[in-house]
Order: sequence, then structure tokens, then C-alpha cells
Amino acid sequence: MSEQAILSKTWLSATGMRATFRLAQAHDGAALKRAFARLTPDEIRLRFLHPMKALPIKFVRELGVNPNQWLIVVEACYRKRKEILATARCAVADIHQAEFALVVPHALTSQGLGFQLLEMLKQLCHARGVRTLVGHVSYENSAMLGLARKCGFRSERHSDPGIVSVVCEL
Repeated sequence: MSEQAILSKTWLSATGMRATFRLAQAHDGAALKRAFARLTPDEIRLRFLHPMKALPIKFVRELGVNPNQWLIVVEACYRKRKEILATARCAVADIHQAEFALVVPHALTSQGLGFQLLEMLKQLCHARGVRTLVGHVSYENSAMLGLARKCGFRSERHSDPGIVSVVCEL
């Protein structure tokens, strides 16, 4: 399946908001910073595994230029302009393994968005020849751990006792 076909889906929120999926590009930096600013401190801690006040500039700088790293953005009309609502990031360590991370704000959870993003990451990785997809999740993040199980990931012990690795063979 082509990347275009994988990303061609739309998502409809419980409130009727329609969102589209696409790969992030270099010009998305400002929109990603705005999306980050809308996250609560707890959402940031659970996703990045430590508190942060701003999106790292290195993260924004690499958008669209590093072929071994990509970011799916979920975009919708929000407050009368197109905004990024959620993201799914993937970084390929080598041809055999990639690491993923999702950011879905609490207001959009339990509506199937995280499931759709994780399935898209699995399909994109498979299409690019990656064999294993891995994520590192705070043991407190029961929603993400449940989502990973639902998407066919198994849990493994991580060297940090506060972290659970979730692994899926593609």
C-alpha cells in the first residue's frame, strides 16, 4: 500500500469535527508549537516522559528533512484556521526497528484517533521495510498501554522501572 493511500483516511470526532492526516513538513513548526502549547502539563509528561515547557527546537528543525524520521499530523479546522490537533512520530533506528510516539490530547481520546494513528504508523513502517515498531510508555499511561495492546503490541520490561516498552512485529 502506498503512503498516500495509508494517509488518505479522514477522522470524525464525537463532536463532528473532521480531521485529515498527512506527513509533517518544514513549514509546520509554528502549528506544532501551538499544538504543544494547548497540551496540559500532565499530557506533556506522559508523552515526553518528563515535564517540558516548550517543544524542542531540534524536533521542529528536523521536520520534513530527515528521511529516517517522520511525523503524521492530524489537521482540522480549529478556531477558524487549520491547526494540528494530534501527532504520531516515528524514528527509524535501523532497517529492522523504529520507535514511535503519539500525542493525542485528552479531549480527543477514546474516539478512535489514537488507534487510527498507531495503525497508520504500523502500515508506513511496514511499507518502508521496518520489521519491529517499539514505543516507551510511562507505566502510569494506562490509556496508551491499553491502546498498544488493542493494536497488537506486547509489553516488555524496560531498564527504567517507570517505563514499559511496547513492541509489535510487523
